[in-house]
This record gives sequence, C-alpha cells and structure tokens, in this order.
Amino acid sequence: MKHTLRPWSQGGVNEVDPGEVRIYGSDKDSYGPHIASVWGDTDEEGEDRAELVCACVNACEGINPEAVPDLLEACQQTLIWLDDPMRTTNHRARLKAAIQKATAPAEG
Repeated sequence: MKHTLRPWSQGGVNEVDPGEVRIYGSDKDSYGPHIASVWGDTDEEGEDRAELVCACVNACEGINPEAVPDLLEACQQTLIWLDDPMRTTNHRARLKAAIQKATAPAEG
C-alpha cells in the first residue's frame, strides 16, 4: 500500500482561517503535499493538535497497520503470562511472530 510522504510536519497557522494548521508530507528538505488540516479554538491549540497528529504518524513509520491487532494481543497475552507465577504457557513464538508481522515491509 502506498502512503503519503513522511515525515509529516505542520506548516503553521493559516492566516486566512485562524485556528487552522495545515499538515504536509515532507520530501526531506521541502514541504510535500497538503495532507490534512486541524483546527483549534486558538492558533496555539491548532498548532498543538497538529504537532500531536504529526508525532503519532511519524512514530508509526515502519509498522504494518494490519499487524497491530496481532501485536496488541500478543503483548496482552505476554503480560498475563508474566503475571502467572506458574508460567505454564509459552508465548515467545506468538510474540516474535506478531513483532515480525508488524515490522515487515508492507506489500503492494
């Protein structure tokens, strides 16, 4: 699956529409295409929201979104296992498989 350019960055407050902050895909040294806009009740709130959106998207670089449910389940099961004093179930293979799926290059 093709995604927008990363990293995402905010382009600052729109002078025509106060509170709107545009988010752009980056092509290393220059702004890429306009990806989204976020609004706040104030310019500062809009900038804070845009910064949060960009940070979340950029933090997910390299993660296959289709693998997130498997990864979450494997982590939850591992926590249960770690809390079990008897540790009767081995979740190592399941956890490794979930991590591998999450970090494998996306097809397409």
